[in-house]
Amino acid sequence: MATIGTLAAFDAKSQSWEEYCEIMEQFFEANKIDDGDKQRAILLSVVGASTYSLMRNLLSPEKPKEKTYQQLVVLLKNHFDPKPSEIVQSGCSLQVVGSISYQDKLFSSDHEKLGLFGVTRYGVHINAYTVGTNGELRMWLARRSATKQTYPGLLDNMAAGGLAAGLGVEHTVVKECEEEACVPAELARTARPVSTVSYTYDDDDGVFAETQFVFDLEVPPDFTPTPGDGEVQDFYLLPIHQVRELLATEDFKPNSAMVVLDFLIRHSLIHPDKEPFYQEFVSGLHHRL
Repeated sequence: MATIGTLAAFDAKSQSWEEYCEIMEQFFEANKIDDGDKQRAILLSVVGASTYSLMRNLLSPEKPKEKTYQQLVVLLKNHFDPKPSEIVQSGCSLQVVGSISYQDKLFSSDHEKLGLFGVTRYGVHINAYTVGTNGELRMWLARRSATKQTYPGLLDNMAAGGLAAGLGVEHTVVKECEEEACVPAELARTARPVSTVSYTYDDDDGVFAETQFVFDLEVPPDFTPTPGDGEVQDFYLLPIHQVRELLATEDFKPNSAMVVLDFLIRHSLIHPDKEPFYQEFVSGLHHRL
């Protein structure tokens, strides 16, 4: 019997994952495909290279073929359509990003004001870098706009931003990359979560705790970020040794310097045999209140 209908690769720019799954389930029904193994095989065959690669990254070290069709559907639903957790208090919907799992939410507040309640503020920082044919590392740095309220004109990571209630970490990475550096979403989704950086700081309003989710994003040698939302005035692609030298200056936004330091340590560009403060550097990247 001839197959009824066709299935295209998933395109996150033109449809939601829920819509894509609805089309696939109608395809299964029209062709009387009830076997779960066959449903999984069809999904993996037609979903497209970029989405299949995303599945592999989300499941690693497991493989997509080791999961059921329904498990794969839920996996990508949680990725593309993260569901916020809400409680209602005094007639108001109240949320706060207070843990990685987003399961213990108390109230909602602007990201900048969370510290006033003694709550840790969360954000994402993205190290964008290239690898030359000879293995040479270069890193993209941003120069913050001179009109920014905080740290105007200082060097920063290519993209960064606060984590808002109800939005996932990876969703925020893609959003900030698109908004601040005009990075295509497909490229931004290849960013890898690699670490966290935690610290406290004080200003006129008090003492605040922050944690940044750190991502590494290897970009093609011919890619050039472009200022998008006015928060950045320029981007520079610098040899990694020059980036390291800049860390010792006052030209870096402080928490962004910590994120770059973490990159240098993880890539063995700072070595305990050569850096007498190596242990202090490592422990200093994970201070908490």
